[in-house]
Amino acid sequence: MKLIILALAILVLTGCGEDHLYRDFTHPGPGASEKTFDGDSRICDAEKNKYSHKIRGREAGYTGGHAGFLGCMQGKGWERKNPELY
Repeated sequence: MKLIILALAILVLTGCGEDHLYRDFTHPGPGASEKTFDGDSRICDAEKNKYSHKIRGREAGYTGGHAGFLGCMQGKGWERKNPELY
């Protein structure tokens, strides 16, 4: 029983982490800080299901559920450092 509870605790702690981190993105514009990234990330997380963001993400080579978010972030000037991860 303790093993099952431990396994569930590990699953919850590792499965609920933030997928998109500031250190994983670059922004060519001046003044792009972690605070700017956090704001853009929140907006893109809310708008990730918009058709235009999904199209932009797919055109950039992203697939799956991350395509809309990453397409939106790309529209705001952010680029993944390792795009092959998605």
